[in-house]
Amino acid sequence: MFSYYAWYSVGSHFYWSKAFPLYGRDYQSVLEAIDKMEKNLPGFFYAGNHKGGLSVGKSIASGCKAADLVISYLDSSSDNMKPN
Repeated sequence: MFSYYAWYSVGSHFYWSKAFPLYGRDYQSVLEAIDKMEKNLPGFFYAGNHKGGLSVGKSIASGCKAADLVISYLDSSSDNMKPN
């Protein structure tokens, strides 16, 4: 019974062996920083479990969305470089 809810401590962090990971309390500020970087840095696209969800499926979807954005960005950049 206790093994399912077992936890151990390393330094100031507690780890639960069967727990679902959660975002930290300042998660909204992380999202705002990511959005700010994406707006201020043309060609920068962020993907992964910090944006869109913690599950493997959502991380893959985040990567696919970022890949689509990269392709669109590169296509539009190459269109602007073609001679008239």
